[in-house]
Amino acid sequence: QFLGAVLIMTGLYINVFGLRWRKAVKVRG
Repeated sequence: QFLGAVLIMTGLYINVFGLRWRKAVKVRG
């Protein structure tokens, strides 16, 4: 269960980071 929770948290973190990165690129672009 612990490993699964870590994978889920990591996935959510990557998704949020990706959205912020895309927004930053759109603003710059």
